[in-house]
Amino acid sequence: MTPAAQDVAVLTIAASADLASTHYALKVCPGCYEANPFMREPAVGLLVKTASIAGTTWAAESLRKKGHKGWAKVVRWGVAGLWLGLAANNLRVAR
Repeated sequence: MTPAAQDVAVLTIAASADLASTHYALKVCPGCYEANPFMREPAVGLLVKTASIAGTTWAAESLRKKGHKGWAKVVRWGVAGLWLGLAANNLRVAR
């Protein structure tokens, strides 16, 4: 698997976790709401996540081409970690 494909796979899993946990929290928690105005409409949220995956993959690939493989991993895992942290927070709030 190429590094760019790894980026897409890792980021897609993290983005999916965030989107799914948000949907779950909004379903089970009557007082919960989506704080990010860009993500309130599910179709727009999916578009934003898809664009974020593409942008992050492009940034990481650009870093790799310039010889910064380590920083490319930092970018990939930084964004994935952020989204997984948001997913964990969504599940915590839903309880």
